[in-house]
Amino acid sequence: MHRFSPLALSLAISFSFASVACEGESHELGTEPDGGLNQDLGSDQPTNDSGVIIKDPNRECAPNGGESCSNGNEIVVCRDGQEETVARCDGQCLLIDRRQFTCEGGARPFTPTGVGLIVDGAVRASISTVSGAIGCGLADDYGHSPGLAGEQVYLTLANIGFGCPAGLYGLDASCDAEHPSSSSARCAIYRRWTSTRLEAAEALAGAVTISSAPSGACQFEVELVLGGQSQTVRFSADVSASTTHQSCPSPM
Repeated sequence: MHRFSPLALSLAISFSFASVACEGESHELGTEPDGGLNQDLGSDQPTNDSGVIIKDPNRECAPNGGESCSNGNEIVVCRDGQEETVARCDGQCLLIDRRQFTCEGGARPFTPTGVGLIVDGAVRASISTVSGAIGCGLADDYGHSPGLAGEQVYLTLANIGFGCPAGLYGLDASCDAEHPSSSSARCAIYRRWTSTRLEAAEALAGAVTISSAPSGACQFEVELVLGGQSQTVRFSADVSASTTHQSCPSPM
């Protein structure tokens, strides 16, 4: 037979009453109705069918300068804890990096003034209204922006070879306008900037024809559908057969 001291018996009785009182009211840490200290403020933000975060009017925004999407088509920016509308999209919001949105769609014909071309086993080209070194340099990286108002088609044909990779390449209008960089990408992305931000982006349908001219130059013919209208841009470059080529040809 076990004997308990009066102190031990008192503690056991107290613990028993505490267990009964708490029954049915247990919550996991961080999921309390009043928002416990460990609550994840980012994990339960509402999203639309595309997974885009939608503004919650009951929260103060954060971080400062960060953007979010309200109602699926309104881009808002956080300034000093309050949200300000940046743009209302005709279509959906499109997340372009971790903190910035743009409007999906909006492609329209434009007159290009600059081309940047890179051939390094793949073809990357920027066809834009931005002239000179800035416009040419837009081909270097899809993440680059000109820092001024302009329009661009960014072309990427992955893994098609060095030299002048002659052929007809169809463009996929379902390409990811956020990161069109898969190993099989056949993409042309229309983008339009204001002086301060990327205003619109859209993957385009079309085709690219690459051929060798009798002069030895590599010719590019880019046929695009922008806003329901067809547009063709041509340019050419002297491309080495075995090394990376980079140039700034003139659009025709």
